[in-house]
Amino acid sequence: MSTKTTLIFDFNGTMFFATEMHYRAWDEFMPRRLGRKLSREELDRKIIGQANVDIFRRYFGDISPEQIEELTMEKEAEYRRQCLLDPDRVQL
Repeated sequence: MSTKTTLIFDFNGTMFFATEMHYRAWDEFMPRRLGRKLSREELDRKIIGQANVDIFRRYFGDISPEQIEELTMEKEAEYRRQCLLDPDRVQL
């Protein structure tokens, strides 16, 4: 009998600090999709640490799972773009 071991390691916040990149991504994404920029206070209270499904339903109403997936992919692409723009900041 063969056994497999799985390890899940979340290095964000321990070896890699990307909160600033998330702020930047939301700063680009929300004006494009919502029509306004969110304040840092609003980002901290309603965005950072929250699940995308909850974020997008809070701001865009009763949207479909497909729309949530589309918005998630767009925001995450913006996050990756922000990381690439500042490679010195995203070192382990």
